[in-house]
Amino acid sequence: MSKCRSVTSLLVAGLFAACLEQSTDAAEHSFTYPTTYDSGRPIAIEREQELRTTIPPDGFGLPEGQGTFTEGRAIYASKCQACHGDALQGTAVGTALVGGRGSLSSDSPKKTIESFWPYATSVFSYIRNTMPTIAPGSLTDEESYALMAFILASANIISTDEVMHKDTLAKVRMPNRDGFVPDDTLDIEVPMAGD
Repeated sequence: MSKCRSVTSLLVAGLFAACLEQSTDAAEHSFTYPTTYDSGRPIAIEREQELRTTIPPDGFGLPEGQGTFTEGRAIYASKCQACHGDALQGTAVGTALVGGRGSLSSDSPKKTIESFWPYATSVFSYIRNTMPTIAPGSLTDEESYALMAFILASANIISTDEVMHKDTLAKVRMPNRDGFVPDDTLDIEVPMAGD
């Protein structure tokens, strides 16, 4: 029996040494995430910055250009209607853009540009950077302003004769502007380790 114990002890010691050697090798050859994925093409820094631009409520950073209701209606018909419907009512593919004002606290809330979004500048950023879904970021600034004029007028937020540009867009008062509670948690001091 003592021979069995010796052989077993030797086997266990050998297995342990082999595992230890493998873990040392693994530490030397640790996994790193790739920096490229060999697909697509690199994005120009300027274009990346354009796509990441979010316009704050005060309109800082809004681009030059302008758009009207009539221009927006034509752009909507060619680039948006297939997903969002002929009356901006939504389809199985795209959400409704108008309607639902005052419905958010009801049993059947309807989140639309008219009922949900607190700032027109946020809607502008979203449309310019992500629409249409088949070609995100392809809309010009003028097309984005025109779509804003069309959508906001269709929702009775502005009149059909108002021209949207960097000075007028930031002044649009959205119906749900006061529907969000300010997040004051950034003012809370969080104790750090060692304090």
